[in-house]
Amino acid sequence: MEQTQTPTYSTTTGEIEMADIRVQVDDAFIETLQQRLGGVKATDVVREALTLLNWASEERAHGRLILSTDREGKDVARLAMPSLANIKARAVS
Repeated sequence: MEQTQTPTYSTTTGEIEMADIRVQVDDAFIETLQQRLGGVKATDVVREALTLLNWASEERAHGRLILSTDREGKDVARLAMPSLANIKARAVS
């Protein structure tokens, strides 16, 4: 993964820095995701993926598990991702 110069953007609440990250992903894989998500751009797929990873890491930091079930709440599957498994739950006050 290559990281390049960080551009700065102005918002109504101040300036935020945006990282420019470049990754190589199999074309068929990213195209499948784009189609599943309604034909969005590849950059949108990455933004959504990072949003999901951010949420999952926060949940793990609170000691929660990431689970998936069918519509009836049965057939439970637990997300197994080494990077999330390594997150230590922080004390909640």
